[in-house]
Amino acid sequence: MKIPTVVQFQGLADDFSRYFNTQFLASDIVNKIGQVYSGQNVSNIETLVLPGANKMEYSVLKESGYSELISRIITNLRIEDSCMDILISELEPNQVKFLNARILFDRKHAHVQEDDANSMFLIHSSNFLIDLLLRPFSHFHSEVLIHLDYFTKMLEAVGGDPNQLFLNARSATAFSQYLQIYVAESLNIAIRV
Repeated sequence: MKIPTVVQFQGLADDFSRYFNTQFLASDIVNKIGQVYSGQNVSNIETLVLPGANKMEYSVLKESGYSELISRIITNLRIEDSCMDILISELEPNQVKFLNARILFDRKHAHVQEDDANSMFLIHSSNFLIDLLLRPFSHFHSEVLIHLDYFTKMLEAVGGDPNQLFLNARSATAFSQYLQIYVAESLNIAIRV
């Protein structure tokens, strides 16, 4: 199985990462900063679990560079300039500086693990970063699994021949479009967008 184009080409992955970065919730950020400033330890290593729905789906994701895609997203984590206004209205300037520095530090120490025995992908990082990633990665992973299930059923309907199918739909968001292309290419379904 080939690695999908959206994983191979840095420009596409970087574009997706920028969009992913806009998925942080300001309320989660404000809460985490509040925990830090109240003295709570946010450096403990925690794990975010992204389970495969079944062994076949896990295998498809593993073979199509899912860990690499997740790692690339984590490597590019940051607060986008387009999202800064809301944070500046909720946090002190020194807190915004701390936030940016903490994300840059934590992303360097985060890593992705493939757990073949349990058919899941694991993201290990500080509790600070894991709490911020919970919502966007839950959305991301759920949507990947939904598309994978749908496209797998479509393949079954045409006798397993990916040449009988192609993706030609435009999604409502760039986020969904990227994930549909990733899953379609993972299953060797042609793209015509």
